[in-house]
Amino acid sequence: MTHALTIDLAHIDRAVIRLTLERLGVSVTETTSPDDAIGRVRLDEPEIVFVDTSLSVLGGGELVSTLREACAQTRIVAITSFADGDVRARLRHAGAAAVLERPLTPARVRYAAALAAPVPQHHAAAA
Repeated sequence: MTHALTIDLAHIDRAVIRLTLERLGVSVTETTSPDDAIGRVRLDEPEIVFVDTSLSVLGGGELVSTLREACAQTRIVAITSFADGDVRARLRHAGAAAVLERPLTPARVRYAAALAAPVPQHHAAAA
């Protein structure tokens, strides 16, 4: 089963993400702390992380980069209220697989999850 982690202070945003992903068969863990999230990413290695980029005093790009370093195979969806081209580019450069703009809706969450979905690895049969 696919596992996701969501890091957001807003209860309603965490609920929208959790309920949407659970309907897709994804198990979801929630936290409001960037430090807790970094530890969970290292320990649990979730397939996908939804992160509110306004949580870090260092800046959203720095938090995305830190999460990326914690587990390289985890796909990150950066949540922001300001998703202009420059912000999107900075977040993508920091390691976000997708950028999700507020307000969050189930359709937007599904779309971002699809963009960030891990690419299936096809193994060639041994000859």
